[in-house]
Amino acid sequence: MSVSRRLFLRGDTGQTLVVAAIFMGLVAIGFLAIAVDAGSLFRQRRLAQSAADAVSQAAAEEVALGNTSDEQSVANQVAKLNGFDTTLATNPASVVLSTPTTGSFKGSNYIQAVVSKPVHTIFLGAFSSRLANMPVSALAI
Repeated sequence: MSVSRRLFLRGDTGQTLVVAAIFMGLVAIGFLAIAVDAGSLFRQRRLAQSAADAVSQAAAEEVALGNTSDEQSVANQVAKLNGFDTTLATNPASVVLSTPTTGSFKGSNYIQAVVSKPVHTIFLGAFSSRLANMPVSALAI
């Protein structure tokens, strides 16, 4: 074996560069994973807020028409139209209607709808549960 080849194989210059490059790649993949899950959760929150707005409007219309016994079933139907099915066997959505008792908008003239649905996370499941529940609320007159 030649002298230069032996020196090349025995030399340890550049090891730190390889280790640092691998570490930086792993950190970049971690940030990408967090960005993907956070984006997915923000999207689900937007969809849930749209569903809660529609549900509260539908329930308020039922109350205004005097159909107070049908408001929950109408709310469930509107939530299902917006992708939040309360009749699923696994991970069903939740739609809760109530009359607010505190705050500026309280009393029987207002309907508050709280919509939530378990959301699957892709990478955050390594640190916590694979499902994240994101409740959102909307208020209608």
